[in-house]
Amino acid sequence: MIGGDQNAKGNTLPNISRLLVYAIGGTAKLPPAPVPPERKLNPPPATAPAKTVAAGGALYGTYCGSCHGPGAINLGILPDLRYSTKIATPEAFRNVVLGGEFEDEGMASFAPVLKNDDADAIRSFVIAQANATK
Repeated sequence: MIGGDQNAKGNTLPNISRLLVYAIGGTAKLPPAPVPPERKLNPPPATAPAKTVAAGGALYGTYCGSCHGPGAINLGILPDLRYSTKIATPEAFRNVVLGGEFEDEGMASFAPVLKNDDADAIRSFVIAQANATK
C-alpha cells in the first residue's frame, strides 16, 4: 500500500472508483476526472514534550507506518494523518485508533495492543510531523 514508483508522488494520484463496461464498436469516452479537493494542513500546535513525541514516533513506526507511511508522510492510498481533522483532539484521535470509528472503512481498532497514553503519544508525533511540514 505504500510502495512503488507511482506512490513516490506523495499521495497525489487519485483513486477514482468506477465500473467500466465496453461495447464492441462503442464510442463513449470517460468523463474528465473530478478536481480533487484542496488539502489544507491545519494541525494543532505541537506542544508535547520531545520525549512524548519520540515515544509516539516509535509506536507510530510499529503500528501505523506500514499503512499510513513512514514518518507520518503518506506515499500511498490511505489517509495522510498530518491532514486529518482527527488529530485536533485526543478524544477524536482515540475514537479512531482505539474505538474503531473507521472499522467499516478498514481501519481496525488497536485497543488490544495500545492504551490511551500510547494513542496520545502517536497523536503528538503526528502533530509534530504536521507542524514540521507546515
